This record gives sequence, structure tokens and C-alpha cells, in this order.
Amino acid sequence: MTPHALEIHHLTVAYNNIPVLLDITAVIPRGVLLAVIGPNGAGKTTLIKSIVGLIKPLAGTIKIQSDIQKKSAIAYIPQRSTIDWDFPATVLDVVLMGCYASLGWFKRPQKHHIQYALEALKKVTLYDYRNRPINQLSGGQQQRVFLARALMQDAPLYLLDEPFSGIDHASEKTIVSQLKELSTQGKTIIAVHHDLHTLPDYFDWVLMINRSSIACGPVSQMFTSDLIKIAYSLPSAHAESHY
Repeated sequence: MTPHALEIHHLTVAYNNIPVLLDITAVIPRGVLLAVIGPNGAGKTTLIKSIVGLIKPLAGTIKIQSDIQKKSAIAYIPQRSTIDWDFPATVLDVVLMGCYASLGWFKRPQKHHIQYALEALKKVTLYDYRNRPINQLSGGQQQRVFLARALMQDAPLYLLDEPFSGIDHASEKTIVSQLKELSTQGKTIIAVHHDLHTLPDYFDWVLMINRSSIACGPVSQMFTSDLIKIAYSLPSAHAESHY
């Protein structure tokens, strides 16, 4: 069993033969709370989708810890803006979707699944909204519902694409608290993040990319003004990688 949650080696991804990620390399240990940062167009979402398996790389390898045998062991929360919030489902219905991967789509959730879903809603302070249609919630509340759905999976690896985009401060605090709790349980969390001011308070590891790798490591070592300047100001081809 690898001691690392994730190993990415020389990953290259292209859309219509146009490279979006070039030679990305990162080794991420278990139990860290990692922010993926970089300018717009850096390939952050593409990286997350590649790890999940939604995009096939052109070259390179992605090695996930050996005790994760299937995709259902990865909890993935996409960008909120990509989700159709008009589908007819209650908050509890959406959270219960988190158990379908292990349960199977044609089996109904049992009593213990429903109880676990209600506990997940309590963790994100939305228990009282359990029977409300999902499309009646605010953006921050919807994001917390999807975090509760991810908690249902009890996965070793959590991937979140811009979890704090367009949400209220209370929801952000709740989500951060739950992500930190998952980290203390030995779960690995990888999240695309934009607010550099909150990064040191929210995360303990950082991966900087700008189409290629800039730096990957503990925030205390890698989140420096020099590396941030390289990631956001200079073409990635001229940057030196730090691992």
C-alpha cells in the first residue's frame, strides 16, 4: 500500500489536440488538506476531472492509493455552476445519492442509510431543511448539501472543484470545518481554491499549477511570494518546479 494518497507523474491532457496540462507531477500524502491554485485557464478543473477519471490523459500516470479499488471510493463535488439545480429532489434525496455507488442504483436505501444521511445533514447544519426541494436553497446551502452527499460516501479521497465559489460566509465556515474534520480522520482532501488570503488558514498543503507544475508541498514551505508570482505572472514553461 502506497503511503501516498495520490501520485501524479508527467501528466499531459489535451482538448482537441491542444495541450491543457503539460507534464504535471505531484506527490500528495494521505491526510492532507490541499489547495490547487493557479490563474484562470491554468487547468485546475481539468486536473480534478483527470483524477476522477472523467478525462483521459494524453500521457503520464495517476496513481491513487492502492486501497481505493473503484471510483466509488472517491467523493467528487463538481463546480456548483455546472449542476442543474431544477431537478425535482429534496435535500434528503440528494444526500442519499451518496450511498448509491455502494448500494446500487436499483436498490432502495435502508433505514440505516437514511439515518446516516440525516447525521450528515446535521454536520452541515441543514437537518431542518431535509424535506425542502433542493432548488429552494441558497447557493451556500446547496453546496453544503453536496458536501453532505460526499460525507455519505465515507471516501478516503475527496475532490472539490471551487467549493467556496459564490457562497455565503456561514456556509464557507461550515464547509471548512467539515473538511478539517475529515483531514483529522486521515481523509485526503484536494480542492480548487481562489482566495489566496484564506488559503493559509484553510489548507496545510498547496499545489500551484499554470498548465504545468509550479510547486507542491506544505503551505509553510511552498506558499511564498516568489512562487506565487511565478504561478500567476510568468509562463509556466519558464518556471522551476519545487517538490
